[in-house]
Amino acid sequence: MNSQKAFTFIELIVVVSIIAIISAMGIVGYPIYLKRARDVQRKNDLKQYQVALNSFANSNSMLYPASTTTSSISSFCSSYLTNYIQGCFQDIFNLRDSSFDYNYQAQSRSGGGIIGSAEATKWVLWAKLEVGSKYWVVCSNGKVGEKASTGFIVTGANCPL
Repeated sequence: MNSQKAFTFIELIVVVSIIAIISAMGIVGYPIYLKRARDVQRKNDLKQYQVALNSFANSNSMLYPASTTTSSISSFCSSYLTNYIQGCFQDIFNLRDSSFDYNYQAQSRSGGGIIGSAEATKWVLWAKLEVGSKYWVVCSNGKVGEKASTGFIVTGANCPL
């Protein structure tokens, strides 16, 4: 008797079909995983800025750097926070879409103040997220969370959460 051990054509088709289905599911889900990964990076970057702002305040009588308007924290950082953070971060999507930026707003005691001077008593950081059309918000009062993009506005460095 001559018995050969081999896969049948049907078995090979079944295995290839299963691999194709699993690969297709991975390819379809891949973009959402990338978006979530970038959102996690944004949240982490804002946390680093929060630590830098608190370090700035610890060195300046518990006052934060002033900002007369909403500023890009990335450019603000390179001028005023370099002693408190190791490198300033910029959202990778900002080059394609300027709405993806790390934003900073601070309220000075006097209501005005010189940009970057230690005069602010409160601040808000926020960044647009890709998943869910929301913003990630970090406030000087310790509140952190998501806020829907509909009607989202920060005025007077008041925490929108």
